[in-house]
Amino acid sequence: MNDLKRENIEPEILRSSLDLVILQLVRLGLDPRTFPFMDAPDTHVLTSSLDLLTRLSCIINETTITLRGQLFTELSLDPRLGALMTNTYVDVGGERLLARSAIIVAILSAPGSLFYMGGASKEAKAEARSRVAVGASEFDSDLFYLCSVYKNWENAGLIDPVHRRCTTCQKVVSKRLDSCRSCRTQHANINGLNNKVLQIVYRSFEFYMKTILNTRWKLTASSNVVIESDERDAIGEQLYKLFPEQAGHLLVCHLPDNGIRLINNEIRARINDTSVYVQRIHDHGHQHFVTMSITQLPSGDHIVDRLHPVPSKCLPPVPIKDLFSLKNVGYLVHNEIRKALDNRRSEPWTKWFTYEFDRRSCSITIWGMESDRIIIKTIVQSMFDDARAKLSAITDSIECGPIRASFRSGLLCSNIETMDNTLRLYLQHVPCKNFTELKKWLQTNLGIDLYHIKENNFRQRNANDDRDVRYEAPPFFIVFKSAEMFNKAKGRVPRDCVCSQDTVLLSSTMGIRMDQKDTWGRQLIITMNRLYETKTSEQILERLTPHVIDCRERGKKTRSLQPALRLTNLPDSTNESTIHRILHRVKPVKINLYPANADGTGSSTANIFYDNEQQRDQARLILQLALCDQPIQITIRKKRNGMLTEKWVMPTVTNLVPKESLTQSFIITAINREAALKLYNEIIPKLEPLWKVDSTATVTVLQSDLYPYFDKLVENIAAQFDTHVEQQPFDQKRGNNGSDSDKRCIFSGAPPSETALAAAMLAQATSPIVIRITNERQKRLFSELLDEKLIETWCHRLNLKLTEKNTSRTVLEIRGPQIEQGQLMREIADYSDKFEERFRVHDLSTTIGNLFNRQKTAAVKLDEIAQKWSRRGCDVSYLRKTNSLIIHAQPRTAQVDIRTCETEVKQMLAELAASDDVSRDKRQCVFCRQMSASTRLFRICGHAYCQCASSSLSQMFPFQCHEPTCKTSVHIQDLQEIFTDRGELSRLCKRSLQVYLKEHASTDDRLFCPNGDCDGLLRSSAGYRICVACGHNVCVSCRIIDDDLHEGRTCAERRTIRCEMGEFLPKLYEAAEKYAKNNWPPQLPPIIRIDHNLPLFEGCLSLQRFYKAVETDGDRPPPELSRGFFAFHGTTSDSIKPICTFGFDPKRRHGQVHGPGEYFGVTANVSDGYCRETNGCEIKTMIVAFILRCH
Repeated sequence: MNDLKRENIEPEILRSSLDLVILQLVRLGLDPRTFPFMDAPDTHVLTSSLDLLTRLSCIINETTITLRGQLFTELSLDPRLGALMTNTYVDVGGERLLARSAIIVAILSAPGSLFYMGGASKEAKAEARSRVAVGASEFDSDLFYLCSVYKNWENAGLIDPVHRRCTTCQKVVSKRLDSCRSCRTQHANINGLNNKVLQIVYRSFEFYMKTILNTRWKLTASSNVVIESDERDAIGEQLYKLFPEQAGHLLVCHLPDNGIRLINNEIRARINDTSVYVQRIHDHGHQHFVTMSITQLPSGDHIVDRLHPVPSKCLPPVPIKDLFSLKNVGYLVHNEIRKALDNRRSEPWTKWFTYEFDRRSCSITIWGMESDRIIIKTIVQSMFDDARAKLSAITDSIECGPIRASFRSGLLCSNIETMDNTLRLYLQHVPCKNFTELKKWLQTNLGIDLYHIKENNFRQRNANDDRDVRYEAPPFFIVFKSAEMFNKAKGRVPRDCVCSQDTVLLSSTMGIRMDQKDTWGRQLIITMNRLYETKTSEQILERLTPHVIDCRERGKKTRSLQPALRLTNLPDSTNESTIHRILHRVKPVKINLYPANADGTGSSTANIFYDNEQQRDQARLILQLALCDQPIQITIRKKRNGMLTEKWVMPTVTNLVPKESLTQSFIITAINREAALKLYNEIIPKLEPLWKVDSTATVTVLQSDLYPYFDKLVENIAAQFDTHVEQQPFDQKRGNNGSDSDKRCIFSGAPPSETALAAAMLAQATSPIVIRITNERQKRLFSELLDEKLIETWCHRLNLKLTEKNTSRTVLEIRGPQIEQGQLMREIADYSDKFEERFRVHDLSTTIGNLFNRQKTAAVKLDEIAQKWSRRGCDVSYLRKTNSLIIHAQPRTAQVDIRTCETEVKQMLAELAASDDVSRDKRQCVFCRQMSASTRLFRICGHAYCQCASSSLSQMFPFQCHEPTCKTSVHIQDLQEIFTDRGELSRLCKRSLQVYLKEHASTDDRLFCPNGDCDGLLRSSAGYRICVACGHNVCVSCRIIDDDLHEGRTCAERRTIRCEMGEFLPKLYEAAEKYAKNNWPPQLPPIIRIDHNLPLFEGCLSLQRFYKAVETDGDRPPPELSRGFFAFHGTTSDSIKPICTFGFDPKRRHGQVHGPGEYFGVTANVSDGYCRETNGCEIKTMIVAFILRCH
């Protein structure tokens, strides 16, 4: 045992224990030192065996065998196993303890396992290992567990000696049999045991007992009485005395999976996963053990099994110490540290190094040898610092209006770049006819997908055009959503597929594909009189380059002016292929086929277009000969009585005379909003005075019939922005999701900024609620609402439309009036409160979580609990990703059953550990400090946060964890998960960009427009001016919007005048009253009266908190009215006064679907759903709140 490693196969005599062989040689009177072995053992090994036999009192002077030695040769065992039985009999506990040790020795010497571990499949083998692990969890010793398995098998076939009946099956057994074999066989089969091995153990046990108790050996039983609870320690002490080289200890007592140390051999090994030591957590009293099975794998690793605890008093203290801990460790930091450690596992200091990552305490605890403390701390601390620095430096490219910037942790801007040509790739020679082929080409050649692309002007080939097999798409461009994908594609694109910007722009005349909202403020319509000039799309695009990226002709297509033929009275069976086949000598440019009526009446008609009149005339002659020489029979419906009748008609071909319009119209797309405004106001009027230019903004409204006042809403918006609006049916083919009430509203007749604002307002008024399910609680809540058809019922009652946007049901879209949307969200919030009573989350420590690995006892027991309680309406499951146990009860499950189920789960957890701190059903949010089961963990520092994080983080910069001892910047991916609304994240990014731009004012003095809905960039040196993007008068220096005081004055002059004008509150009341009246929806009952919040005059707590927020934002109270905006807030009538006096109380938050925070409505329609009458009053009350726009 000095060296367990075997490099090569050796003769058995050189690698097996010689103890019994030498003992037998001595009994035969032979000298082991001179015996002629075929392969002589090493002298050192021979001497060690002789010394051992002498210590065991088996031989004297290496040549004389004792009576004890003769007994051991009779037993034919390793002498140490024989000594184990005799010592326990003579020195410790008499015959009772002898029986226990004899069973252990019989099991250890048996040729195989007591368990049947085979099976035809991996599942069967895994089931067998799980079965073994479950039984092991009830014991502290593998050997005692095996003894229990044997005893249960033995008891299954015991014979009543008086009546000779089996105590199990009550059958009479023959006198020549000492057991009921059928019962034992049945017991073995039921419990997955190896009956043959058990029979061998039984016979061996009987033999050992009979031999040792024979009076021939003159052994006297000990008179000591060893109670059952002390048997473990008694056996352990004897095993340690006899097998000291196989003694070891857990590196860390509560981390059995982290390995063990074999003391004498200084070998690190791991424990077999069916051992009792890895089924639950043991206390310090079980840290030492003796292993009776050591296996070396081909990889060099060692596995130990058949462990038995040894009292700690018998061995020296464990040298593995708790060296130090790392705090504020998130799971991504842990992953980085783990990777770094894996790369250094061959270094000496890692031999006894081990650690534990605990998600609950956000910490890593390090253990190792005291002598390695300094080097371990230096290396691991460096890994920790490097991991945090690496993760904090990770950036993501986010678009903020005309700027794309890279943001790192804390949402700190690291660099910016303009968006005019950023992330734009120009391509040519791409062999794709449609988007399906393009998607495949992009995946194969560039390693990207279509969803990585924001804009493109790829032109699909006409489906009827099959003239050229080797087709290449016209040059086109693609704009990427992220810099990462752009750089990836740019590095992989074939060189011959890259072209210049001019090549693509001159070919971009078929429309650009982008999100509809991205076209607002960028699209213009140019109209010209054909009497003066005629232009093509290419000519317009070339004329307005580089301000325009796309141009296409509106109205009838240009081909309608080309030479064409018209075929009438064609058979219903005629198709385009038939006409192409007839005209194969003179191929047409295009064929428009109009089939007969859907009921089979009438005939087909076709328009055939050519490039010139000569081709048209040739085709006319061919068609006259091929189609127009024989009449055909068609079915028609008589107008007078509607009866069907047959009629013979003659197919005819004539020249198609186009109806040419007097005007020609083009729609152009500017490169950005600022360019569109310059084209509208300056460039086009100066370059082409005869061209008429207008702007256009289109909004697609799905299912407009859901909005009872839709037409009036559209008219009011058009009147507000002084635009013209046209409604058109939206009949694009969209499968079964289409609706006859889908409409397109086109705003025009005003500057681009006005039509864009009108489109944005209509889109906001008709926008759906999009619910994104991001965690387990939301998933189960909404699955329940959908499965029970509750949300469907609510939507039907409120005239709302619910759509599941994906098959995984993680994105739900709800369309309909905003009043009803607000009422639906209230219904969901109320149900969410009730759901909370039936939903439990127990966060586990990492140590306990490891016990739920496959085939371990904890996992098996959890499956048993889950199966038991599933029949009673409780779902119990383990989530490995979050290391937590979930208990989710169905709506009709009684609370007493839920509590009983939870108690049973807690009892199971308590049995797995030596301490009570094994789980936590709630975490404390670092922001609101409330305990919640619906929390997530920051990636870098690991602290918990709930859905209040969005509102809390939006009030600070940079974004950091709110734990006092942490203050770690929040990972950029965490921020993207917290702020799921991309618009909200974009606004926060703009705040970060403001800081970046101010810090780099020497190189770029631009700042964002203070209008939160505008993406315009203005020079801070320009003072008070019109923002070309949104049309408001703004000052980016003092963040003022539409303030007449600033007109013609500097910021300092305006502040001086404002100080002379009086108090803040009267103006606040006046502005709030004006806002409420001007923005009150016609769908709601009229306003009866508007009351002022009088406690504000008395300096109430609400005003004090507001002024403190102003100071926190870096300003001096009272703030400018232009620094904020108004919004509506619905609540119960009896909550109005407390809110007005004390402000919004975070402790009273409940039923908030999107997380804790203060909810406001952009329109009163939304807030109306939250208004509740109390005390029998039928009048609703609503708050108009002033919300500060933070820097």
